[in-house]
Amino acid sequence: MGRSEGGLVVAQAWTAAVQSATRELHRGLDSIDGVDVEELWMPLDEDKGTALQRIIRADGLRVVAYAGDDRGDLPAFRVALASGGYALVVEGPDAAEEVARMPGVHFSGPGEFQQWLQQLDDALS
Repeated sequence: MGRSEGGLVVAQAWTAAVQSATRELHRGLDSIDGVDVEELWMPLDEDKGTALQRIIRADGLRVVAYAGDDRGDLPAFRVALASGGYALVVEGPDAAEEVARMPGVHFSGPGEFQQWLQQLDDALS
């Protein structure tokens, strides 16, 4: 089981069998199902979108780009677009339908996104 922790969210990757066996451990947490991952959220009015809004305001950012690949990224995609910025949607064969429908710049997977980032770095160097 892989696990990565952020301030208010834990993303845990697992198989379907492990998922059903561990649901009981997550009482009191909200969850967003992804592809082979479930993000567990504290029951607060916080998500990736509110975090991005806070960063935009605090740093006075004029141009914002947000890259993501799962349902938990949808609020941040919306904030990026609403601020006049860019949603960088990293798709894959198992992309959630809502993510695939998100307006923005779409990449066919992590490899294509990595290549684009390298090209951007080369252009800025």
